Amino acid sequence: MGDEVDQAKLSIKYTAGPDGLSAGEELEESIKALKPFFKRFPETYVLESNHTARIFKKAFASGIPRGYLKTYKEFLKAPIGWNWLPELCIDGALYTHGESYNQTSWKTGMDVNYESIVIGHLHAGGGVIFRKNRKGLFWALNTGFLGDINAPCFDYGKHSKNKPTLGCGVIIDGVGQFVPMLEGGKC
Repeated sequence: MGDEVDQAKLSIKYTAGPDGLSAGEELEESIKALKPFFKRFPETYVLESNHTARIFKKAFASGIPRGYLKTYKEFLKAPIGWNWLPELCIDGALYTHGESYNQTSWKTGMDVNYESIVIGHLHAGGGVIFRKNRKGLFWALNTGFLGDINAPCFDYGKHSKNKPTLGCGVIIDGVGQFVPMLEGGKC
């Protein structure tokens, strides 16, 4: 769903906290953390996302042409079978990172696209909503958040009313479902 790395120090929107990793350290740690996924899933599709694309946004803001930059596959040292796409359609559902959606609009993404939709951009509000029309049952799924909410790179959200919804989205028999993760024995 994207956001496989954070790249907090490269953000042009948020100021990274001083206690976090440097951009170089975070890249090294990201590559190390991704290695088990590379091994387990040597071929996969990954959705392009705002956090992974931070280096490109930073370069653009600085006037650096994209031709000077490495690809996602190159800088993350991903296997040849890993491919980044802006969106993907599987079994009639549109998978998109969802950077253009907010806490309200993701729930109507199926109405705009006329198909079921899965997004991963919004950390808060994980869940699924259903709608039925003459053409059938459609659903919109926000996959939630699987990061460490106590990591320094998330300091920017400490005072946000909407906290990350720990959980993940799964598709079972063609239907989106949200599985919340337990926090300290609480859902």
